Amino acid sequence: MAAINRVTTSNTFLQWMSSTDAVIGTVNLFTDGNGSTFVANTNIEVSGDANTASLNVKTLANINTLQANTANIANISFSGSGITIPGNVATLNVTSNVYVGRDLFVTGNVNVTGNIVLDSIGFDDLTISGSANIAETLYVTGVSTLANANVALLSGAANTKIYSSISAIQDSAIAFAIALG
Repeated sequence: MAAINRVTTSNTFLQWMSSTDAVIGTVNLFTDGNGSTFVANTNIEVSGDANTASLNVKTLANINTLQANTANIANISFSGSGITIPGNVATLNVTSNVYVGRDLFVTGNVNVTGNIVLDSIGFDDLTISGSANIAETLYVTGVSTLANANVALLSGAANTKIYSSISAIQDSAIAFAIALG
């Protein structure tokens, strides 16, 4: 039962004193803590604009649900549907989808356990400034320009065309050697 509900005009002086003591104890618990938990069985609303109202948590606190138009948490800013994390993030664990509407810059490694499909989102170029190590099969369906390429195995139409060209060169070399005597 709330302390204020116990005070009426018909109360004795002792009842007024004990109710006042209970109110003072509750307010002290709210402001000082005294190692106990302050329980509010209702909503706590901090109203006003950024100049007149704020809620500052100065020590470690667990907030199960945070609903705010703008919240600044240890320099992390949530505003509307956006999130801004300044500086470095050691580990970011996202359990659902991540949508990047602009450029994405990665300065370390990217480990992907699934597939990366670029053409389905409108990209048709992949620029690699360093090495590309491909552990499985690389499928190329368009024209490719390769500089300084070491190819261990070609198959399909590319292999047939190269083999035909090499055979034609060999045949021409033999005919040329015979003609020169």
